[in-house]
Amino acid sequence: MHGITDFCLVLTCEDSVFWLEDSSGIIYYWSCIDDTMICKGDNLEEALTNYLYYQKNLYYVNENTFKLVPIHAFDKEAEEWAKSSEAYLDIDIIKESLKHKLKIGEKKKQQKKQKKKKSKKKY
Repeated sequence: MHGITDFCLVLTCEDSVFWLEDSSGIIYYWSCIDDTMICKGDNLEEALTNYLYYQKNLYYVNENTFKLVPIHAFDKEAEEWAKSSEAYLDIDIIKESLKHKLKIGEKKKQQKKQKKKKSKKKY
């Protein structure tokens, strides 16, 4: 898990967020919701201080290289990507709505045919 193999559980919240301590005392935060690992500090006191007051001292652990990436650098990169044109999908709403209308129209025609058949059988 993100290159951390020898750890003990310090804190857990609803089996989705875990605070872990490795063999050298470094505290990590792991979220199984989004599969992120954050290095919080060199000990529990520093980890709590960074978590509550100094978020600039928190680092993501890159799951491939195991390098520490500052959270703010990662957030800045995510903001830039969100502002770029690559972040948006071009969906032709008109074509989709026409397809939807055609499907609804076909269903209504079938329902009318079934009603006519039922009414003919009654007589």
